[in-house]
Amino acid sequence: MAEASAVTAGTTIDWANESHLLSVAALKAVPSNIVLDDAYRRSNLPVLDGQLGRAGLRLANLLNLAFATGHCTADQPN
Repeated sequence: MAEASAVTAGTTIDWANESHLLSVAALKAVPSNIVLDDAYRRSNLPVLDGQLGRAGLRLANLLNLAFATGHCTADQPN
């Protein structure tokens, strides 16, 4: 996977567009008989794993920014 700073760059719109392009590619790879077999799963699993990893890094970055700016606190109301 790319460096964390490269993965977290961009906006949520950029990330959504990236995911959309990947989903279109996955849809185009659906066999003509529309049976999503093990070969389909194997070919798309790396993309899924990569996107889940990117999502985790992006969420962590957003949470770090929110807590660092003081807009969010870990304090719970009484």
